[in-house]
Amino acid sequence: MAMRFIFLVTLILSLSSYSIPNDRVATDNNHYLYPRNREVLYISGIENPYYSFDALKREKNICENSTTKQRICGLIEPLLNESRPSKMNYKNLQVEDSNLVIIGEMHPNISPKKIAIDIIEKDSSFTHLALEMFNQASQEKINDFQEGKITADELETTLSSEWSYNSAPYMELIIRANELGLKITALDNRKSVTQSDLSQNLIERDIIWAKKLTEIFKEDNSSKVLMLSGKLHSFKKFQQENSTNKIKTVVELINENITIKTKSFFVIEKREDNLFRRYIQRQETNETQLLLNHELLQPYIDGIIFSL
Repeated sequence: MAMRFIFLVTLILSLSSYSIPNDRVATDNNHYLYPRNREVLYISGIENPYYSFDALKREKNICENSTTKQRICGLIEPLLNESRPSKMNYKNLQVEDSNLVIIGEMHPNISPKKIAIDIIEKDSSFTHLALEMFNQASQEKINDFQEGKITADELETTLSSEWSYNSAPYMELIIRANELGLKITALDNRKSVTQSDLSQNLIERDIIWAKKLTEIFKEDNSSKVLMLSGKLHSFKKFQQENSTNKIKTVVELINENITIKTKSFFVIEKREDNLFRRYIQRQETNETQLLLNHELLQPYIDGIIFSL
């Protein structure tokens, strides 16, 4: 149990305002996971997401008497004197001037859907909710729901037929977005609901998503879209200096045609132990291996929303 908390604390520290020394900046042969000045965010109501500053001090003592895990230990000292984070204020997201706000989720988790509801309730400028969960072929069903021609239960039947995860939290978001007057947009074109995001189909789907989102912004350049998707679709770019076959993200593909301002956030839950371990392992070994088991080097996002 203690190690689980240490992994959590170390991840939070590594995502904070701590700056990597100049000699540790990522190079072609040495990719670090976190760029400088990464923003760290917290869900409303979490007063003290750090496990314990006393625990940090104990861990520091362990580090001082050990020759192992120096990369992780090096993150503790600079942050011990940082002020404790306060409750997250929606304004901390700083998305007011963004055209596209992306929430990257682990699909089984409920909290990303609740966070999305919180965002659209507190920012009335959103015009669209774009969802990975629906295939574009289902757009007519979505339109029928928004026009009052079918019920929410009928739309949920459609969602359940093409999305293998619990539909209830998504429907809660969809119903609230509809009440707030957002246009709900289907993004995907999955060949199978069980097909892995780690396949070639990921790239093909991102191209389709980018085309749909580009249409929205070209039709009305004042549109503001909240997009909910899996994490692997939500990166703003992939750093692949040594790659001759660069993979482009949804955001990069959109910006080939028009220029938009984007903010992208991951939602990570405390219980995602294996995820924390992957982050930490990457920090320790400096390996150019995969984040989330995906063969792509250093991804970029704007921040992490921790659901503790």
